[in-house]
Amino acid sequence: MTTGLLVDASAFPAVELTSNCDWTPYLDAIKTMPFVSGARSSRVGTVDNPVTITMRFARRDPLDYGGLLGANFRQALYWRCEAFADDDLTKRLFDSRPASGLDRRVVPQLMREKLLPWGADNGFRGDLPKRHVRLFPPGIHCPLACRPKVLRWTLYGPAFNPDRTAASHYDIGFAPVGLAVPIIRATGSTADYQPGDEVTRVAGGGLSVDPGTGRRLARIDLRLMPETQRNDIAVLVASVNNDLPVVWVPDKARPEVNALWGFVGRLSGSTSHRWGQPAHTDTTISVEEWPE
Repeated sequence: MTTGLLVDASAFPAVELTSNCDWTPYLDAIKTMPFVSGARSSRVGTVDNPVTITMRFARRDPLDYGGLLGANFRQALYWRCEAFADDDLTKRLFDSRPASGLDRRVVPQLMREKLLPWGADNGFRGDLPKRHVRLFPPGIHCPLACRPKVLRWTLYGPAFNPDRTAASHYDIGFAPVGLAVPIIRATGSTADYQPGDEVTRVAGGGLSVDPGTGRRLARIDLRLMPETQRNDIAVLVASVNNDLPVVWVPDKARPEVNALWGFVGRLSGSTSHRWGQPAHTDTTISVEEWPE
């Protein structure tokens, strides 16, 4: 059964951010939206000298999620997220690396090589074709469940400029951390894409299209929720309203799904609970991708 996460990203916990390289205008800019007000590193990381971002929390509160979003990472960039119970980084609580011990890629393998045409530019790794990368804003979604004192990100690999040439820096727009409500979508839930184009029809059957910015949308149907989950959702909805960010992580166990379908957004419309029996309720939550 697939379990997703709806993350409350409305408030950043009390934390000290440090790094092994300089950031402009300042590293703390990654605590808040929008992406355009984020931070830029002075260099990119290498295997021997990766870029690290260390978050030292004022207290050990529980966390379900960490992310680096609105970034200029190329698909082949490697990343690692580690959580520690102490300031000395000796008591590891979480490590994002799988059983192989290898660091993860920003966009993991999405399809089997046998299904790709010979000579395709993504034929070696099975990730997105180069011309499709810009359709899905690159970022890192990392579900975790622990009470860290320190969270450390490690990054090394290529990045890109807006014109898709190689960049000598990393851009990070938003680095949310927070608690999440576990979500098991019911039949009827949808994952949509809204192009954002403005279409004008003219006499004679013609039309003109003013290109817009597309957005991903998720309508999450929940059925027979127990009281605990209903209360958790009520608190999250009251915390973020329609103006503060949430992060939608469709499947906490499958990075390849989150790379395509996960996003930072805001709740859309109202959230109502419908009692079908005394102890359980149904509801529908709508999330739309944050427009930049």
